Amino acid sequence: MANDNIINYINLLLFMVSTSIIILILIITTFIVSTKRYDRIKVSMYECGFEPFDDTTQHTFNINFYNVGLLFLLFDIELIILLPGLMSFSILTSIGRCWMVLFMFILIIGFIYEFNKNILVIHTSIRNPHNIFAFTNKN
Repeated sequence: MANDNIINYINLLLFMVSTSIIILILIITTFIVSTKRYDRIKVSMYECGFEPFDDTTQHTFNINFYNVGLLFLLFDIELIILLPGLMSFSILTSIGRCWMVLFMFILIIGFIYEFNKNILVIHTSIRNPHNIFAFTNKN
């Protein structure tokens, strides 16, 4: 029994080491083989196919733009954690069901908090109609 566990851990370790080596080989090969040409167009700013609105390279973004990105990432990770539990909810024990209900309760409380703080509200700015990153944040 103990030997089976050790063999499983050794297999996992070998898998992690081999994938790390393959990833490093691919990254190093990409840097060696790729051509490096720097011209004016390649190093210029790119704004979704439009010409840049101004010539400065530094722009100020509202911090809520990053908040929405982080919330999107957080909800994706929560769904990845939640989906296997929901798929196997009928075969979970009572303790497992309590943990799933508690996890969903915490998610709902977080969503209500975000909704009440107006973090999820996005609108176009009246001053600058091109600024789609103008968010309302009522603290």
